[in-house]
Amino acid sequence: MIIDKYFNIPYYTGGRDFRGCDCWGFCVILNKTLFNIDLPIWNIDEVFDINQAKEKFVEVTTPQDGDIVLMRSNTSIAHTGIVVENTVIHMTKSGVSQVNLPGPHKIGFYRLKH
Repeated sequence: MIIDKYFNIPYYTGGRDFRGCDCWGFCVILNKTLFNIDLPIWNIDEVFDINQAKEKFVEVTTPQDGDIVLMRSNTSIAHTGIVVENTVIHMTKSGVSQVNLPGPHKIGFYRLKH
């Protein structure tokens, strides 16, 4: 599978490379290495700033590879994942997880504006 090499990346808060990353860093890495898409290198607070996100992303109803999945944790947006090969892959504190679409606690799918 194309994404197998990414399952060994460890969780690291604020990380943005293969040595370790958080959920947004994981989306950044996969989008760049798999799809040659440069996502904003935001810190975790910026990721969940809805006004800032609306400037860069558009919500889509039919996800494609590389789309970002916003997920809910309790009552707030608190997690991101990425669509790859009709699954949602996301970094958790326990490591990389892969689940079927639409993903756990999905709020929406978002695509970087061009």
